[in-house]
Amino acid sequence: MKRHSASEQNDKTETGPKPCNPGSYRFDKDRLVRYQSLSRVTDEELSGLKFSRNTIKSVLSCGCAHESTLRTFAKELGVSFEDLLDDASREAYYDRVGYIAKKADASLDPSVLVEDGKHAMTSRSFAHARVAEIGRRLKSMADELNVTIAEANQILWQFYITSGRYHSAEAIARIMRRTRSTPSEKAFAARALGECHFYTGKHVRAVALLCSSSIRRLDGGLIDRLGSPLDTRVAAYGHACLSLAAIGRTPEAMKVSTKAIEQSRVARSDPSRVFALHCAAVLRVFLRDPDGAAGYADEEIVTARDAHIPAFVALGRIIRLWADAMRGHPKRLDELFEEFVAYRETPMRVSLPFWRSLVAEAAHKWGETYLARLQVRDAETEVERIKDTFYAPCTQLLYGDVLLEGFDDEVAAATHYRKGAKIARDQGASLFELRCLLRLLRLARDAKDRKRIKADMKRSLDDIKGAPPERAEAREVCRPIPRNPE
Repeated sequence: MKRHSASEQNDKTETGPKPCNPGSYRFDKDRLVRYQSLSRVTDEELSGLKFSRNTIKSVLSCGCAHESTLRTFAKELGVSFEDLLDDASREAYYDRVGYIAKKADASLDPSVLVEDGKHAMTSRSFAHARVAEIGRRLKSMADELNVTIAEANQILWQFYITSGRYHSAEAIARIMRRTRSTPSEKAFAARALGECHFYTGKHVRAVALLCSSSIRRLDGGLIDRLGSPLDTRVAAYGHACLSLAAIGRTPEAMKVSTKAIEQSRVARSDPSRVFALHCAAVLRVFLRDPDGAAGYADEEIVTARDAHIPAFVALGRIIRLWADAMRGHPKRLDELFEEFVAYRETPMRVSLPFWRSLVAEAAHKWGETYLARLQVRDAETEVERIKDTFYAPCTQLLYGDVLLEGFDDEVAAATHYRKGAKIARDQGASLFELRCLLRLLRLARDAKDRKRIKADMKRSLDDIKGAPPERAEAREVCRPIPRNPE
């Protein structure tokens, strides 16, 4: 598929769908229907289309004629021949075929087009003309929507990331990284992969991408033209500040969070403002600052309510109630669960283990020990099931606290603290690791264990910037005991 020139892209911008008015954003029910349709396509019709590299090699071994077929197919799709040999690329191709067909509301059944694509990849007697026809059909669908295949990838990635399917989103993001052609596409691909790394707990990689110089070249592109109200830079800065906090770079996290709020003002978009305030509130949760979290959560609630974004109203309320529990305010557990249920009923499926962990911690602080244990156990199960691991070390830390303080089970608590420290170490989340190690040190009875834990703490301390309370406590316990002058 030919690349669009700059003038062609400008023409598309002028004639394409108009952005929504940011100040009057409402939830788009039709968009939800389209997303649900896409979900059915990708889950049911595309589930059997994973080909192994050996399958492709066996097809290629039939002779150079079929290799020519595949090269023709790749050319019409606008991807490299090598991409067709990559498992993730093929899966992503079938996903976007189904998406484009649904988005265009085409009379052609997406499954027919997908089956044609499958036949193109596996049949030994597939005619060259038919390969070109399928490629042209896909391209014409993209042209009818006034988008490129690269832009269709962006929308598909957004669907996956907001529905909590992070590994599918990562596969799409990697395709975008390989096929980028303009500075804007390069920046969007960096943002997309960086956000995937954040949700899957790869905080160091997330920071490297979301804080890269290319992020400054982000523009909305197709996302804005289709009416998405969230500014792309606000999204990148919001996720970056949270990963920075996890790895212990607190001062930078604060600066980037402020940058997200400032960018939301530049964008003049209520949803962008809501998201920036939301990330600022979550950042204070990460830093164990209930007063700061409550302040930003209150702003988030008001702004989200005015902008009619129910998911963020519920999330703001959860953060506010968590902060109240941490500060010893009267119990409001029923209200907390109502907000959690309200969030789960929205189309967003992001970070469920994190929000359940906050519910569990609030219940624990309010003395509901058994309920807290049930919730944190469910959060741990969700982490394993959907691989939403950015808060997993703190979930293990909370599980240990509940078992220790509520059930006086030191052995089980130490197991969870140790597991949390290991997860955090693998993620590069030095601040989270230090918290787990401090808990472990309090339970350690053996001198060798204490020595090993202190050595790990010193390594974490070297990575932490700023002055979080955990740093001062760790420095105190790691300080050498002065020898007796005698």
